[in-house]
Amino acid sequence: MNNRIKYAIVGLSFLVGFGTVFGIGKAVRNMEQPDINMQSESHAPPAKTDVSETVQQSAENKKEPSKAETPDKEKASSQPEKTESQVSVEEEESEISQQSVEESSDGEEQSSSDESQSSQEDQESEVGKEETNDDESFTEHIEAARTAGAGIDDDYRIHKQIMIVKSSGTSAKISLYEQDENGSFKNTGISAGGFVGFEGVGTANENSSKSPMGIHNIGEAFYQNSKPDTKLDSFKINPDTIWVSDVNSPYYNQVINADSKYKASTDDGFEPEYNDNNENMANISSYIYGFVIEYNTDTRQVGEGSAFFFHVGYGPTAGCVATDESSVLSYLSKLDKSKYPAILIY
Repeated sequence: MNNRIKYAIVGLSFLVGFGTVFGIGKAVRNMEQPDINMQSESHAPPAKTDVSETVQQSAENKKEPSKAETPDKEKASSQPEKTESQVSVEEEESEISQQSVEESSDGEEQSSSDESQSSQEDQESEVGKEETNDDESFTEHIEAARTAGAGIDDDYRIHKQIMIVKSSGTSAKISLYEQDENGSFKNTGISAGGFVGFEGVGTANENSSKSPMGIHNIGEAFYQNSKPDTKLDSFKINPDTIWVSDVNSPYYNQVINADSKYKASTDDGFEPEYNDNNENMANISSYIYGFVIEYNTDTRQVGEGSAFFFHVGYGPTAGCVATDESSVLSYLSKLDKSKYPAILIY
């Protein structure tokens, strides 16, 4: 009995021990199995891919959008849809911007055109100056004056200075030419617009308001106040300075001082200061500066005209030549008695 119990206990212990060992081994195998599975998965061959899909995907990858298009598309996709009011405002702003650009472009084109035109006018002006600075241009004046009937002789070259008065109606273009060392007439660069007689230019006489056509010597300069800069002989006008236009006077077409010649003139009944045909030069404001045009001053043919001057004036005259004060002073400063100056009117 005791032996049976002893053998039973031994057998039971053996079974319990074997079962424990078997359970532990199984547990160990269960723990190692995931590693085997993971290892199997990591060494598994890649899944097969459809060849046509790969080619298509490769082609799409190669066709990349341009840098200019991509941001706009992304921006467009991220922006919310605009209302009709916003669209209308933006369209108006766009039109205004476009109009501003067009106006700016038009302004630039106009400015460019104006600059081009101004440049062309400057070039034409320079060409005109070059043309008027040569002897041929002066000769053209001489020929034009002859054609007009001025009756200019070939000895006009004895004058080293010649003022040209080219008329058009009662207006005139005035310029001054001077001979160089070679005998060619060159424009001095002094030019001005001016005026001639109410009846233009032609044969002068006491009964007309024509400026005398032809070439005439330049005589004395005159002035009312301060003496101008000039190399011409000159006289100052005083209250008794009279230019005689009385055809019955022995002093016809001469300047006299009434105070000094009054007694002598009374012997023949001539009283210059009381004659309406004479000019008291002190009373005529346009005679502030000027010079005498020596027309009919040598032989003094009675009735052929008297008192012709180059003086300050701003409109047609009774037969004189007139221009602005500044121009008169410019001409006086250039004129030189030693160069035997003359004035050509045509």
